[in-house]
Amino acid sequence: MLTTPAARAQSFDDAKAICPNGSTCLWSGAGFETGGYTGRYRNYFYYIPDFSAYNYSGTSASLANSASSVVNDGYSEWTYLYTGTYKTGSYLSLNIGVGADLGSPYNDNLESGYYASCLDGVC
Repeated sequence: MLTTPAARAQSFDDAKAICPNGSTCLWSGAGFETGGYTGRYRNYFYYIPDFSAYNYSGTSASLANSASSVVNDGYSEWTYLYTGTYKTGSYLSLNIGVGADLGSPYNDNLESGYYASCLDGVC
């Protein structure tokens, strides 16, 4: 049986290129990959108030408390990632065009994400 080999971790520029324009993308692994695959990510354009309701594309792995790398490929806004659902807990803010592996206390500890224009609940 032939299987597709797992892609190796990718660079920030590669991750930004596959993240849909105008969105924030999250991966469960460092180096912008999920389960060894670079294309398995979860993205949002406005907000996700509760990551537990979402999985990484092509997997059954929950987004909640599992993200280890992120890219903000938004058009004009900062993105905010929270350790609690519905904009609660500590938050990490990322400017446009920024991406990184997450460190403490955010690595494997995020539960919601919003673009700046959606922080007031109206997008």
